[in-house]
Amino acid sequence: MRIAAIDIGTNSVHMIIAMVYPHGKYEIITRAKDMVRLGKGGLSHSILQEDAIERAIESLKRMKKIAESRNVDEIVAVATSAVREARNGGQFLQRINDDINLRVQTIQGDEEARLIYLGVAHAVELAESRSLIIDIGGGSIEFILADKNRALYLTSIKAGVARLKEMFISRDPPTVKEIKALQLYVKKLLHPIRQEIKHHHGFSQVIGTSGTILNLCELANGRRIKKKQVFLGIDKKEIDALFEQLLSLSPKERELLIGFDKKRGDLTVVGAALLSEIFDILNIKKLESCEQALREGIILQYVEKHRPDLMLEAKETDMQRRSVHALMHRYLGDNAAHANHVAHLALQLFDGLIKVHQLKKESRDLLEYAALLHDIGCYVSTENHEQHSYYLITQSRMPGFSKQEQHLLALLSKAHRKIKIKLTQEELSMLTPLQKKQIKPLVLLLKLANSLDRSHARVVNNLILHIHKKQVEIIIQTTHDVEIELWTAHLYQDLFIQIFGKKLILTVNK
Repeated sequence: MRIAAIDIGTNSVHMIIAMVYPHGKYEIITRAKDMVRLGKGGLSHSILQEDAIERAIESLKRMKKIAESRNVDEIVAVATSAVREARNGGQFLQRINDDINLRVQTIQGDEEARLIYLGVAHAVELAESRSLIIDIGGGSIEFILADKNRALYLTSIKAGVARLKEMFISRDPPTVKEIKALQLYVKKLLHPIRQEIKHHHGFSQVIGTSGTILNLCELANGRRIKKKQVFLGIDKKEIDALFEQLLSLSPKERELLIGFDKKRGDLTVVGAALLSEIFDILNIKKLESCEQALREGIILQYVEKHRPDLMLEAKETDMQRRSVHALMHRYLGDNAAHANHVAHLALQLFDGLIKVHQLKKESRDLLEYAALLHDIGCYVSTENHEQHSYYLITQSRMPGFSKQEQHLLALLSKAHRKIKIKLTQEELSMLTPLQKKQIKPLVLLLKLANSLDRSHARVVNNLILHIHKKQVEIIIQTTHDVEIELWTAHLYQDLFIQIFGKKLILTVNK
């Protein structure tokens, strides 16, 4: 089933389209976003301005066309803070219904928080004890305290970046007096939340979602580039330093920063001031970012209520597979279809060559997991993404895997692109003796599987393998042109002879 989820927020209109499969899998097949600033100029007086309404209507027309072009089965649209508080919010929704034939539901703050929790819990391995989830929007902030099984506390406060800017900030950059007034206001709003967190015995993990936090994490990454570090989050020292830097720069100077989102512009300083204050008041040391939130929660809720036959499950029973799926959902996005197909081809190669490589089932599982994760580094950058994949795998929490297994997964992902296998002695020293024997055959199988979906178009349907005394024939079953895939796979012929001692023959069966 294909579902489009549209979130009409205070700052942006954002849509995802997901293909939902049975047994707990969904794949985001496209995204669309417009910074319409729906709440601009009207939050203080609880009214949507006419020019903002026009921008939102045009955006929603475009979103609906995209959804229809992707043949979606259902469009589920919700409106949040700006619309639920506006005196003319009802007229705005009626106009959407009349002009676009699109029904939109206004959701309250606690329901928004619950949907955010659903989206995050499906994507991230939550801590064994308690996790604090923070979603900073334009009109409101949602706080969720959760354990591994349920949300313990959900709340929404009227302190989003657009609202705070309208209430306190008149200049860019803001004055010290304006920032202090903003911080004092936020401190008062956060006091009951701090007490509630104490009542639930604190948290061991903090997860941040949505545009403001994600962009601040991008800016923090931009500051780390010289150190060649990648961390998809932000810590206390970084947010404080970033806030001070943003406050000291003019609007033009800010635009030169690596990772700066020009569409957010004047809201970025407010966001940094707000997040810095949240870190202080709630005693947060570090926050990790998560792209999945409200829209993914909308998808999950819709399926649970209206299509129980799809048996969508937020949790995988096998701990290793659950860890892999959590990383996929967090980082892969539109690359998930390619990763799943590469895993499918890799397992066919493993099974067809079992008499040649003589590896055990544990190796088969690790090959599948490496294939599913080999491109997660594209979340950081497509350039040298194999290096980023290596870092993300080694630095992520992956319950169910030993340190050596996690390192082996990371090395397989790191080695999946180059024609030759280049592994340093230091990298190999962290593996067990058995894993050192496994790694080269597994790398080769991953390279071949990845090459057979070089176009990312999934044109190779299946593989049939015939093993002969001096050669291995791989018959590619397809109904498409596979010239790119054949050319890429042929690059590994010498490596195939070197590792398996047999010549590689590739033929096409249309």
